[in-house]
Amino acid sequence: VFDVFGMSEAGLMGAENAAHDGIHIWTDLFYVEVVDPDTGRQVPEGEVGTFCVTPLWTNHATPFLRWNSGDLVSMIDRSAGSGPYAELFPVIRHASRTTGFFKIRGVNVNHAEFEDFIFRNPSVTDFQAVLETDPATDLEQLRVLIEVKRDLDPQAVVNTVRADVKRTFEVAPVVEVLALGTLAAEFERSVKAPRFVDRRG
Repeated sequence: VFDVFGMSEAGLMGAENAAHDGIHIWTDLFYVEVVDPDTGRQVPEGEVGTFCVTPLWTNHATPFLRWNSGDLVSMIDRSAGSGPYAELFPVIRHASRTTGFFKIRGVNVNHAEFEDFIFRNPSVTDFQAVLETDPATDLEQLRVLIEVKRDLDPQAVVNTVRADVKRTFEVAPVVEVLALGTLAAEFERSVKAPRFVDRRG
């Protein structure tokens, strides 16, 4: 079994060789950098940073320069494997994490963990998490927009989601029910579904 790497903004970008020591990125098709997430400057070989991509071949679909993928990776010049591609294409190793998290009222919440948590509730068909500032109190709050399966009591689902989020993430959210299909219509306008939106002032 060989692993591959890609993203919806660029397409398939690379694959392993027989050494299985990382993903060879096809740098004739993609200009890639591993950079410090705060400064945007390249980090030394082998150090972990944010993966930035400039497509050279698929840029007619979603053109951009130095796309910050949010993946935390390290990159080395060559693989331990043999063959022509072991020396030709650099290798990235995923750090098994991303920059995908938000911090609200001092609590760090990982995007993937929150998404998995919400979708474990069979009553919820879709969701969006919005970080905002409550104009009445000027405090940060988490608003969770959900769509509820048909023929269920929306208020009962709201109460369950609110209690579960509070118990699991130690943040008391505002939970709001949307009509079925509302989020899908909004997500269709974006390259990636904006499930996490920061609107704090």
